[in-house]
Amino acid sequence: MVAMKYGKIYTVISVEKGWYRIMTEISEDYLFPPEAFEIVMD
Repeated sequence: MVAMKYGKIYTVISVEKGWYRIMTEISEDYLFPPEAFEIVMD
């Protein structure tokens, strides 16, 4: 199970073959497709 919270801002750890590696709420990193996210800049 991958725990992600809708509306939370996540930091991309790396980009691998176009997919985003992101640390989840359960402290495990996974690859996600970029179309699942909205890009926001600080």
